[in-house]
Amino acid sequence: MICRLRWHLHELDPGWEPKARSLDAQRTLDEVQARLQQQTGVVARLARDLAHRCAELTAVINALEKEIAQLVEKLAPALLALPGCGPLTAAKIIGETAGVDRFKSRDAYPATTAPRRCRCGHRTKPGTG
Repeated sequence: MICRLRWHLHELDPGWEPKARSLDAQRTLDEVQARLQQQTGVVARLARDLAHRCAELTAVINALEKEIAQLVEKLAPALLALPGCGPLTAAKIIGETAGVDRFKSRDAYPATTAPRRCRCGHRTKPGTG
């Protein structure tokens, strides 16, 4: 959706383009929407619709990330203390672990959760062959 929006913005005004990786920030989307208000035509309407939808999804994503961060802080604060392990990474580890107490030993965890290679060399999901 962001790529399509970027394409429409370029089509409407090739001399202006938002900073790279900024179309998921509300401030940038507000600027885009303001610029599009003066534009007419089908491409401008499509771009306005996409900018509006990106803003809606950004708000939903931000709320979910906040909720996940609060849950992870309660469930596994030690994971968040690890360098480079943010709330989303910690949530993924928690989800894939599905209860650390089910492992017989420390060594059983990586053996169960690490990606594996099948006989032909492709990576497979943990626990599959």
